Amino acid sequence: MKRKIVEIFVFMLLISTVLPITATVLAGDEKNPELEDRIRDVRFTGYLLLWPQVFFKHMDIVSAWFNEESENPDYLYVSLKLRDLEEKTETLEAIYLVSWAHKGSTYQAIIKIHPNGIAYGGFCVCKYLDDDNYEDFYYCNGILDDESNIITWEIQKSKIGNPQPGDLLTKPFAYTDNRFTEESGMTRIDLFKDLSWNAKIRKDYIIQY
Repeated sequence: MKRKIVEIFVFMLLISTVLPITATVLAGDEKNPELEDRIRDVRFTGYLLLWPQVFFKHMDIVSAWFNEESENPDYLYVSLKLRDLEEKTETLEAIYLVSWAHKGSTYQAIIKIHPNGIAYGGFCVCKYLDDDNYEDFYYCNGILDDESNIITWEIQKSKIGNPQPGDLLTKPFAYTDNRFTEESGMTRIDLFKDLSWNAKIRKDYIIQY
C-alpha cells in the first residue's frame, strides 16, 4: 500500500512539472485560438437583426490567434478568421482589426478592404493610445486567403514593444466594421459591425521565441 501511495505521489509530481512546460510551448493556431467568437452576431448600427447574418458573413468573426515560427523568431503572426472572407467588397469599406495588450500598451493589426480590393498600404500595425489616436504606425506583410477565410499579419516584434520569450500578450480582441468609402461622399458612420466582447474564449498568449 505504501509503495502504491509513493508511486501515485511521484506520478502526480511529474505531471505537475510537465504540464506548465507544455502550456508554455503550445502556440495558438486555428484549432486552439486565443479568441473564439460567437458567430451570426453581426450588428446593424447597434441592432442584432437577421438579414445582416445572411448578407454580411464577411464581417462575422469566427476566431483570432497568435503564432510564431522557430525559423523566423523576430516575427509574430496574427490571424483573424471570418465566416466568409471576401477579397473585394460590393460597395462599402470593410475594416478588420485584431488588438492585444503587452506591458501596458495596446497594439492593433489592421487591414481595410475596398470594392477594388485591399486599401492603399495594405496590412498595418500600430500602438493604440485613445479615441482613435495612434502612434508607431507601420505597414507589414500579410496574407488574405478567401479560401480559408483567414487574414494573417506578419509583424516584426521590434515594432510591437519587442516582446521576449515568456512575455504575455493579453486581452485579445477582434473587431470588424463596414463604412461608406471616402469616395462615396457619404457620412462615414459604422453600419455593420462585429465586436468580440461576447467571445466564448479569450486567453493570453505566451511568447515562445
